[in-house]
Amino acid sequence: MRFVDIAGNIIQPVSNEELVLCEKIRAAGLMLRGRLDERERELALRLVQRGVLLRRMVDENVVFACNDEQGGM
Repeated sequence: MRFVDIAGNIIQPVSNEELVLCEKIRAAGLMLRGRLDERERELALRLVQRGVLLRRMVDENVVFACNDEQGGM
């Protein structure tokens, strides 16, 4: 179990698996939904619900980004 800071100085607990996905998305900047496998998509949706990730439509594609000052949209 780890903790991540999201926009607004809110600390959110995440599992190690969720943390790996967050770091992957942060490194990419914006991650297309199609580049994630099925498990990562489920984790991403859970993280969107908790406010850790942002989900947006860009050019008819769903993309994910980190909800922090460094990786937000």
